[in-house]
Amino acid sequence: MCPKVGYGAWAFWPSAMRGLMMATIEIQTSRFGVVRCQSEDLIHFPEGILGFSDLRQFVLLDDPNDEIFAWLQSCSVPQIAFPVLEPELFSQNYQMNLTRHDLESLDMREYLQGLHSQVQVATAKLAAVEAPLKDAANTKRAEPIPGLRSFSIITIPDDPTQMTANLKAPIVINVAKRMAKQIVLQDNNLAIREPIFQKLQMRVVQNPQAPIKTQAADWGVAVRLPSQGPEASV
Repeated sequence: MCPKVGYGAWAFWPSAMRGLMMATIEIQTSRFGVVRCQSEDLIHFPEGILGFSDLRQFVLLDDPNDEIFAWLQSCSVPQIAFPVLEPELFSQNYQMNLTRHDLESLDMREYLQGLHSQVQVATAKLAAVEAPLKDAANTKRAEPIPGLRSFSIITIPDDPTQMTANLKAPIVINVAKRMAKQIVLQDNNLAIREPIFQKLQMRVVQNPQAPIKTQAADWGVAVRLPSQGPEASV
């Protein structure tokens, strides 16, 4: 029998201790039955998700029988699972403007330190002491940041042609640290309910042989479920 998920402050344990404690665990889900994965597959949300602030541990599931969505499954409430997709699938020019605070909350210290060092070098070369460093500490980062993956939560009503994506508040994951946060972006042009059915349909027409979710870059954070059924080990 595999141990049930206990969670607690798992994500804050020293990495060496986590390595010693990694084990196969079982997660009860209403959609996939019992899912087995590794403790290192868990994704920690220190602040929870909007509307579900008490839920801190999730796992991203890739169901091979579902050609469209991945599922962000709660590890403690079997009925809570959010369909998600990478926003680039239906919004080619999608950008996340993340603040320093956002990056700190995702434990991107190494990235921030590297950015700080780059600014110091540039400052020395340009003989400009204060302004660039101040800008680096407060700037919003629009370009892709290595090590982060983003997903939009999809809302699917009774009429699936009316499905929408939340572009305003993506789920952002630090892949290496398994740390995540739902970040409300300060861009008023991004919609909370962006219609996506026709855009996804267009992708199917353009590339009918490939499932929609495989047309994005490799996730690196999802647990692939076995095609033979949810009771098999993953």
